Amino acid sequence: MENRVLYEDSDMRIEHHPTSHEDYLLFLLSGREELQYIIQRGCLEEFATISRDRMGLAMRCMNRDMVDEAERRGLGVDSLGLAMAKAYIEKERCYQIWKSEQE
Repeated sequence: MENRVLYEDSDMRIEHHPTSHEDYLLFLLSGREELQYIIQRGCLEEFATISRDRMGLAMRCMNRDMVDEAERRGLGVDSLGLAMAKAYIEKERCYQIWKSEQE
């Protein structure tokens, strides 16, 4: 699987995991050091569709350390959720392009 970026801004980047076709990596870019976290299969879709009032709890259940570090860097759960939703949209867009090329 190519190491393609699905979402990127000045604070974070989400890309395909280089060794797992089902997982993704989220990089926290702001701060003194760049940190990365594995986002498991299905999580991008979950955070693209979950209600906002449930997002914080669900995200903390997925990876509390990631959320805590993001908050220390001034990023809230809403920012993480929006980035994951945008990454999911890009993933689906790329899949539709690939699918149409196969026909």
